[in-house]
Amino acid sequence: MLPAALALSTLLAACSSGGGSTGPIAHPSGDDVILRVENSGGMIQDFFLISFPSFTLMGDGRVIVPGAQIDIFPGPALPAVNVRRLTEDGIQAVLEEVARTGLFGESVEFRGAQNFVADAGDTVFTLHADGKDVIVTVFGLGTLDPAGEYPGISAAELAAHRTLSHLFEELSNLDAQLTASAWADASWHPYQPEALRLLVRNADADPPDDTGIGNVLLDWPGDSDPATFGDVIGNT
Repeated sequence: MLPAALALSTLLAACSSGGGSTGPIAHPSGDDVILRVENSGGMIQDFFLISFPSFTLMGDGRVIVPGAQIDIFPGPALPAVNVRRLTEDGIQAVLEEVARTGLFGESVEFRGAQNFVADAGDTVFTLHADGKDVIVTVFGLGTLDPAGEYPGISAAELAAHRTLSHLFEELSNLDAQLTASAWADASWHPYQPEALRLLVRNADADPPDDTGIGNVLLDWPGDSDPATFGDVIGNT
């Protein structure tokens, strides 16, 4: 794993050189996903039905991330989401940083932390680039002490945890990693979705709510009748 300062300098160098000496990395275009980072599993699995990917890079350069969330419960039906577009040089800088980890040659799962951490979730990196579709899944990313010793977890897997934690931090703060010339947009702005998918289930058979927390009714976020919203796909 490269030290943070060296990783930052190479990332900025890649951005300024437009893809590095090995040539540009092929990637999808338009509305297709290049790279996505999201959470799944864990103790509160239903949470991930309404959570939003922490990072999405689209083929046209759009970076889509969660915005500032209002601190109320329950939260708004639609979360705050921000978007900003990268240039092709910016896309290549991100892809080169991903490639430098050496962990995206093929799909792999790192689950050794299950021996030490209970009920953590998976962090899932999905990459579509260089003619490959790769999914890297890490259980309990960020829960292990980088300097700690964990019998039963190989040195290679511990190194992967450190590397992927560093990559996650970089993707979470691209403003600090990339120069202004890497961005096609001057700043972030609210993301306006073109479509929504609504997950619905019958809750009539659910046990009574004994949490003591009063139920709060939220207004339907659209103008149409929710009973006629969209097209039904399946019955689960």
